[in-house]
Amino acid sequence: MTRPDSPAIVGLLALAAILSIGALVLIGLEREVPPEVWALVAGAVGAVGGWIGKTATTEPVEPKDIP
Repeated sequence: MTRPDSPAIVGLLALAAILSIGALVLIGLEREVPPEVWALVAGAVGAVGGWIGKTATTEPVEPKDIP
């Protein structure tokens, strides 16, 4: 059974990946990486970690029969 927040988790994972890869490319090109980029990377990774942690620690919800 898929969770209703699965698209949001996938979106956050994609955002964190794009920001992280972009920062690594800038480092590889020996460009200066602005502190705002690191704040975005840290925020995105923190949001992904929090959401996945919340999802992993919550008990599954049993569907109720609605008459």
